[in-house]
Amino acid sequence: MKAGETALEAVLREMREETGGEHYHMIKQFDETIGFEFDEQARHSIGFDRQETTMFLFEYLGDRLALSPLDEEIDQVHFFSALDVCDYLAHQETKEYFIRLVLQRDVKRMEKLT
Repeated sequence: MKAGETALEAVLREMREETGGEHYHMIKQFDETIGFEFDEQARHSIGFDRQETTMFLFEYLGDRLALSPLDEEIDQVHFFSALDVCDYLAHQETKEYFIRLVLQRDVKRMEKLT
């Protein structure tokens, strides 16, 4: 985050910078954060022992075909169903977090409809 920036402002800026998209709608900012301990090689490379991340759930309301990576951090933009997201998450902690907070939320919402 840049100085004086809120977590929401930072994530919106990052999504704009990385995808070129402007039309994001925040569905939820999760209260529970997720933390990672870096291995020795990563600690040496990036200079940090751990990372704590605030997670958000967003919906993109713009033209999906207009999205295009604008920097070197990502090389493609893809959309996935909630059920398919875990197949693309690299860290087990993130998968568990997503299942617990996002997928269970969707199940509870569907149960209310039936």
